[in-house]
Amino acid sequence: MAVKFKEQQQFTQWWLWVLLIGIGLRIGYGVYQQLVLETNFGNNPMSNNGLVIFAVLYALLLFFFYRLKLTVTISNTYLTIHFFPLIKRVISISEIQEAKAKKYSFVGGWGIRYWTKYGTVYNVKGNKGVALKLKNGDRYLIGSQRAKELEHQLLQLGVPIAG
Repeated sequence: MAVKFKEQQQFTQWWLWVLLIGIGLRIGYGVYQQLVLETNFGNNPMSNNGLVIFAVLYALLLFFFYRLKLTVTISNTYLTIHFFPLIKRVISISEIQEAKAKKYSFVGGWGIRYWTKYGTVYNVKGNKGVALKLKNGDRYLIGSQRAKELEHQLLQLGVPIAG
């Protein structure tokens, strides 16, 4: 299986990480205040166990965001969309009816979005991607920082480009 195209994207938006880490620091300060300084964190504090569990769950959420990765790979026969660790979708090139690089409008956030006007959307950042229409009628939009190159690789494999 020769790889014709491969793109990996992660959540690298600076403002997202400032927000997530800022919240984490606030939670960490609350743990420190309540467990080390032994003063209540807020007017209606959680129990110590509840606060520690909340802090651990938030740390796991941060780790999850850090590990999320959208990888799009094209070989001679398959297009693979892997949104690690959530989903891996393999589409046969022969099942793609048409493709088109496009700039798209807001789809309700990033990640995996179902039932949008574009079909199922896989995106991490930006507003460019490749829209796919399959022969069975399913539609997908793959967010890409290299949308034209992705479209070109599909064209090279015989996938018609939508008008």
